[in-house]
Amino acid sequence: MSELYDDEILLWSERQGDLLRQIAAGEPVNGPNSLSVSAWQSDALLFRAQARRAFSPSMRQRLDLPSLYADALHAKPDTMDGQPPQPVSPTCPVTLDELLG
Repeated sequence: MSELYDDEILLWSERQGDLLRQIAAGEPVNGPNSLSVSAWQSDALLFRAQARRAFSPSMRQRLDLPSLYADALHAKPDTMDGQPPQPVSPTCPVTLDELLG
């Protein structure tokens, strides 16, 4: 996008206007449009299935879900495809039972 700014400022301005209109309409303009989203979703489903198979009830007392979620937030990239990722909840939005369900 910065190359477009350097080479075609009018086209860049029009593109920014389009993006702002999309945001104002509540449409997502980054993150989910990444070419990698389907692979990420597939990975997430696979990881959940693996966690569900490996989980035993005796592990529940040793799992600190808020801490694990904080670690995941810390590992979140600053950009995705050159854009900042969409905002996520600062606290874990699901329970352990929901994750394993």
